[in-house]
Amino acid sequence: MRKLLFVLLFITANTTHANYLNGAELLNHCVGYLQAEEKTDHICPAFIAGITDVHVTLVNWGEHRREWCPPEDMKTDRLVSLVTRDLMKQAPESLIYSASSLVAFALVKLFPCQ
Repeated sequence: MRKLLFVLLFITANTTHANYLNGAELLNHCVGYLQAEEKTDHICPAFIAGITDVHVTLVNWGEHRREWCPPEDMKTDRLVSLVTRDLMKQAPESLIYSASSLVAFALVKLFPCQ
């Protein structure tokens, strides 16, 4: 698990690519999504769902072992709420890192596999 997390952080920590969301940008989208009565900005839930989908796909293909294990009935909005709470607890200087690595770290902390 540490190897995967290190690789994710190393690969995605470069903040010079304008096409990648950093943690602060994702947090902004997530807070806006959670506070909005009418959900029009779906960047946050789509991003988090994409991270979880890639993880499940790699596990199912046998390319990787399972790193986080959320309950089977976990809904995307609940994931958004939990990941957002985790991002809000981060030191502001850590939010410069890629959103994908921060989401992966949050999911590992929130849903450790037994």
